[in-house]
Amino acid sequence: MGMDVKIRLGHWGDMRKALNNGEVDILQGMAFAEDRTREVDFLPPHAIVYQSIWTRKGEEIRSLKELRGKEVLVMRRL
Repeated sequence: MGMDVKIRLGHWGDMRKALNNGEVDILQGMAFAEDRTREVDFLPPHAIVYQSIWTRKGEEIRSLKELRGKEVLVMRRL
């Protein structure tokens, strides 16, 4: 197709900074969130991604409501 594409791998926070600073043009794999639309544009999705919640043995979570009062670890933005 005549495209010159460079793939760059790195830590998520570093790649977010690179996108925000204009060092990279596209960042693959960012989940859509309404508040993120103030910072970035989202293209139509090209894949369906299923997420999981992992718990200790014997501690079942069956809905997001059951996360209330729990400590939840997430990926740091930057």
